[in-house]
Amino acid sequence: MTLLIVLGIAAFGIYMVYVTVLKRRNTTREALSSIDVQLRKRHDLIPNIVTLAQKFMTMKKNCRPIWHNAIVCRGRELSRASIK
Repeated sequence: MTLLIVLGIAAFGIYMVYVTVLKRRNTTREALSSIDVQLRKRHDLIPNIVTLAQKFMTMKKNCRPIWHNAIVCRGRELSRASIK
């Protein structure tokens, strides 16, 4: 009878360890899956960022002559004002 009780307690302990291991495994898998989802979302956004950067560079390239002319004109006006 005592042997049966000891075996029952041991079986219960083994079962509890097994359940704990399964819970931790499932939690780990869920965490890794969440990380994977976030990385995929970021990966999907990279082409959008590249397109945005290209548009910005094109706009900046087109605006450079305008800014350059504005700076030159401002310099001329400042030099005229300092001469007077």
